[in-house]
Formats: sequence, C-alpha cells, structure tokens
Amino acid sequence: MNQFYTVNLIVKPKKIALAEAMAKYAEIDGRLKIKQAELKVVQDKVDGLMYDLKNTRDFKAKLESDVADCEAKLDRA
Repeated sequence: MNQFYTVNLIVKPKKIALAEAMAKYAEIDGRLKIKQAELKVVQDKVDGLMYDLKNTRDFKAKLESDVADCEAKLDRA
C-alpha cells in the first residue's frame, strides 16, 4: 500500500499535466480545423479564378489568331 502511495505521488501530477495538455491540444486542434476550412474556401475561389484566367487567355489567343487571319485576308483582297 505504501508503494502505491509513493507511485501515486509521482504519477498524479503527471496525469493532471496530461489532462491540461490534452485540453489545450483539443482547443488548438479545433481552431486549426476552422482555419483549414477557411483556407479550403479561399483555395476553391483561387482555383475558380485560375480556371477563368486560363479560359480568358485561351479566348484572347483565339481572338488574336482571328485578327491575324482577317488582316491576312484583307491584305490579299
């Protein structure tokens, strides 16, 4: 019984510190999940904008090609 008491004197503060650390971890992990969700929303917006930019650049290249073709046709005419 005496051995249990001495071991408990060593272990009990460690259990308390562990509980405090786990509570702090849970709080920080919750904040991390919120920030990750916010980041995903922003990343999705960026991906959409990048897609729009690619489409706009492709359309611009097509228009420039059409302009060059029209100028060539006008020069021949």
